[in-house]
Amino acid sequence: MTITDHKGTPETFAIIGTTTFAEGKTTVLPAALVVGENAQIKASPGTPPTATRINISLSHFSGKVTLISGDSITVEGFKGVTSTIVTDGTTSFTKDGSTAGLTDIAVGDFINAQGLIGATPTTLDASSVSILEHWGQPVHVPLGHQRFNSGGSGSNGGSNSQGFSGHSSFQHGNFRR
Repeated sequence: MTITDHKGTPETFAIIGTTTFAEGKTTVLPAALVVGENAQIKASPGTPPTATRINISLSHFSGKVTLISGDSITVEGFKGVTSTIVTDGTTSFTKDGSTAGLTDIAVGDFINAQGLIGATPTTLDASSVSILEHWGQPVHVPLGHQRFNSGGSGSNGGSNSQGFSGHSSFQHGNFRR
């Protein structure tokens, strides 16, 4: 596999049968890693280096709700980009720091969702959704304090990095073919 680091430099890694894949603390199958996602790679030296662990970083979508259809929420984010947030029975919802549900979301609300990129680059399979009360103000979401700009944002700041112990090297970047 090849990743592009934060400086735009591509690097190739070998994946072997013992390479493990995770989303946060959850072990997942290799198929969970798709092109365009952020990943952290723990690697052992070699030519190419061998990926021993790949942690898939969760993506964030946020914006103003324009449509709710079944378990899917359409939002308009930064520069009018439309995205779809897909929820299911495992998706958690919060509002004002309290547990909420899909039925607590209405057209016109601002939401932030985190999860994995879905079937298309503009679809997110959400693990959590936060209903935002104060768009444009600092808001606490599960991964820390993040600032949302008025009018929406396609991606939020903050850190969702996860550390691994050991003496191997780490690479952070976007997975690409």
